[in-house]
Amino acid sequence: MSCLTARASCQALNVCPAWRKWGPTLLRSARWRGHPAARRLRSRPHAAGWRGLHVAETLLLLEDFRDACRWRPLGDAAGPAALAAAAAQAQAPGVLRTGGRDDEPGAPMIAAALGFRFPKACRPRLVRVRLRCLSRNMFGQCAAYVALDESEARWSESAPAPGDPGPPVMAFVAWHPRGGRHGSSPGAAFARRIVGLLGGDGALTPSVDDARLADEIELELRLSWRRRGAAGFSGGGGGHLLGATLQVGPFARAKLQVEVGAPLRGLRLGAGRGSHVQFLEVFVQ
Repeated sequence: MSCLTARASCQALNVCPAWRKWGPTLLRSARWRGHPAARRLRSRPHAAGWRGLHVAETLLLLEDFRDACRWRPLGDAAGPAALAAAAAQAQAPGVLRTGGRDDEPGAPMIAAALGFRFPKACRPRLVRVRLRCLSRNMFGQCAAYVALDESEARWSESAPAPGDPGPPVMAFVAWHPRGGRHGSSPGAAFARRIVGLLGGDGALTPSVDDARLADEIELELRLSWRRRGAAGFSGGGGGHLLGATLQVGPFARAKLQVEVGAPLRGLRLGAGRGSHVQFLEVFVQ
């Protein structure tokens, strides 16, 4: 069974009752380096059983935020006061709450974030994030961000350094209130939703529609990688041309094409000023 995938091994154990006694042994040996039944894992198993092993073998990340042990708080979320407040309020993992207002002069685009480091540099093909976002201010704006980083240099600073080019690809969803339609009940309010991609000169006009603030949304970011030679790469030397397509719902869509010089190292989930963002699930393949 060493040549089978985790899913095929699980199916074989279910079909043949005589093999079930080998299940616990194979499950333990699958993580042993150099063992004939060892698996080439893309991520760290965080669930018991064959399902957790299958996820680690095939996916870069599958997070349902039962805990936040694999995520690093960044920006406002990394301060001692923010961590103490989250613990005192029994804040659920995957929740980011920021103060202030998004339209303040000099306010950073991403006020607080959760960072995840990939086990090694990689070129993912699909990033899917489910989230819910609300504004903490009456008639205020709110925004959520999903950024893919080539390095972790900017993770150590609450504000980006001058001249920092930023992440190669960053998807955002922002809500802007529409006067009286916002009302006094934010959960039932409608707002103008803006969906777009940042990271290069090839960004198209953001998609704009109306949506209810309390609705759960899903961002699906599909990535295509194409190698470019030294002659075709503007920075000199080899690199890749990254094409990104963002889909939110049936109509909101954005595209981006940007040159990337190195594989991706990490993922950031962020929130703008005055936002309450709850990340529900993250899927990276």
